Amino acid sequence: HKWASLKSVTTFNVYKNNEELNIVNNGNAIRDFIHIEDVVDIYSKILDKKDIKILNIGSGNGSSIKNILDFLNNHNIKIKTKNIQREELKISTADISKLKELLKKYTFFEVEDYLKKELNIWKN
Repeated sequence: HKWASLKSVTTFNVYKNNEELNIVNNGNAIRDFIHIEDVVDIYSKILDKKDIKILNIGSGNGSSIKNILDFLNNHNIKIKTKNIQREELKISTADISKLKELLKKYTFFEVEDYLKKELNIWKN
């Protein structure tokens, strides 16, 4: 199971190599994280659909890097960070109303649930 983000690979490497992770604005920005298996599943369900002009693929839920780092810290995964201040969008989550209409019912992998499963790999 892999997240559709290079950030998770970077974070893992920073942790294993005891390096610092650069985060922007203390990691407070809210972003929409989606598991790669959710993306693949959604694409497989919509491939044969006609007349879809624009469709946001996302979970529709937001989480901050700070919350993810706090979660890891609470599970004894300590990652050193270096803060970078710069302007950025404070909240960016997908509007998945059309996706919900199309799929009727869909549940997504939650970031924390995925991390709980993968913590043993990180600790070893």
